[in-house]
Amino acid sequence: MFSELKKKIWRRTEFWITWITIGLLIDEYIKEGYLFKIEDVFNANITHEKIIVLLIVLLITIMVRKKRKESNP
Repeated sequence: MFSELKKKIWRRTEFWITWITIGLLIDEYIKEGYLFKIEDVFNANITHEKIIVLLIVLLITIMVRKKRKESNP
């Protein structure tokens, strides 16, 4: 039962991270007029771009971890 609950949590986490990232990209486009500006990643301030990069790295980490567990039961 607990393992099934964990699977659902990871699926939901992937879903929400994806939609939050898309929402941030849309917000950035509406407010700033562009989707992603690489210079803002290296800026000292907290920016949409840094949050987007963090969420994408988190999503990739979750997906790789899930694939590893599937291949090594």
